[in-house]
Amino acid sequence: MKLSHSELTITLFVKAPELGPVKSRLAKTIGADFATEFYRSIGRDWFDRLTEFADSQQADVRVFYAPDLGRSLVREWLDCDDRQLVAQGDGDLGDRMARAFTTCFGQGSDRVLLVGSDSPDLPDAILTQGAEALIETGATICPTEDGGYCLVGFQRDRFLPSIFQNMIWSTETVFSETIARFQSANQPVTILPRWYDIDHAQDLDQFWQLNQQNSALERSIATLEKIRQPIALSVIMPVLNEGERIQKMLDHLAEISGQIPYEVIVVDGDRAGSTLQYLPSDRPVRGITAARGRGLQMNAGAAIARGEILLFLHADTQLPATAFQVIIQLFDPAPNPDQIPNLGSKGLKPLVPEDSSGDQLVGGAFDLAITSSRWILRTIARVASVRSRLTRLPYGDQAIFIRRSAFLELGGYPEIPIMEDVALMRSIRRRGWRIRILPDRVLTSARRWEREGVWRCTLRNWTMLLAYFAGVSPWTLLAWYSPERSKAS
Repeated sequence: MKLSHSELTITLFVKAPELGPVKSRLAKTIGADFATEFYRSIGRDWFDRLTEFADSQQADVRVFYAPDLGRSLVREWLDCDDRQLVAQGDGDLGDRMARAFTTCFGQGSDRVLLVGSDSPDLPDAILTQGAEALIETGATICPTEDGGYCLVGFQRDRFLPSIFQNMIWSTETVFSETIARFQSANQPVTILPRWYDIDHAQDLDQFWQLNQQNSALERSIATLEKIRQPIALSVIMPVLNEGERIQKMLDHLAEISGQIPYEVIVVDGDRAGSTLQYLPSDRPVRGITAARGRGLQMNAGAAIARGEILLFLHADTQLPATAFQVIIQLFDPAPNPDQIPNLGSKGLKPLVPEDSSGDQLVGGAFDLAITSSRWILRTIARVASVRSRLTRLPYGDQAIFIRRSAFLELGGYPEIPIMEDVALMRSIRRRGWRIRILPDRVLTSARRWEREGVWRCTLRNWTMLLAYFAGVSPWTLLAWYSPERSKAS
């Protein structure tokens, strides 16, 4: 690290590695927690690489960070000297990049290379070409495959701030528009070989293929290896005001998981995330918010799930002790019924297995039990189990599970306010696929029946099911079921 006024300064643009603001597009696929962890890894590896490169060039490294209050977090993350840190300040990305150049030039640098944090494996050869281009032509840029750029540099007397002004960022036209502005100003610029940046899941695959053996990116590869580990089950829990119950549910899942790799995705229908604040850090759980409605919430969870089987679990429903094992064995039977299937690196068998009738088996649910000693509720649970076996239309409180590939092919749960579980099962049946109702029983809370009255609740449920089959709109059914929710929607 040189902090004298070098002729060349390498400037790294970063965000403080906080959950949520960083890698938001990638987070939609792998989850905000994994996206943040990966960002921390690539940022640190990239900073270390740039420091080593700067030493070879007798250059300085400056880190321009956002937000302005993130200084201590960035310093701890990168383990850098506080004198290397500069706040990006206000304005859009163009305003902040232009300010970084003027700041470095004002501190005595003759040449400045600015790089983003999304291309940590940009080869040294390209960095070297960029540094040399500043001497030869006074300006340089490295385009990326998505239409943007990952490096831009200027000599002091060739600085062209107009390339940053009134630009529509994060679009596929950024690079072409920037080159047009160079041409309009009649200013030469060296275009470096095209590279890529990491924004989407496919970019992770490219990064993995290129850098598995790259010792300079060990942190990033180790983190990505963890992200790429096969997951058997993704348990997706739609919740609303379940803060008091969620910890108990997560403990229960940990107890029954055995050796089967799983994750839990809690999807809060409260945009303020009132339930998510109760999520522990010592469980394989991720939390997101989504628009209220079980179908919408479960689709949001499925969109970021990594498991090959999706298990949709209500927060007031407890799984049987062998639930994970029997689900996995249903799709990938082990030679020994007591043996947990070995997923290996390829996960479950890609072909959907066939049941005894020869139809494709894509999912299932469990028989139902209700946490009550009242004979009427025990009877209701038995009737529900028999009904679901006869109709192959289990309700959501029976812990529906489905192969992710089948769920995606169906387009997820229909975006309707009620009866989304029945609608999904009917879609499965229309495809000629089958589900299996497992004899193990889930244990669901009796709170709904106790709150609303057993007979009223049961009669309403059956009436709504028959009305739905008769073609009554789910939005009309919602008004019957919950007038308050109907008005809100």
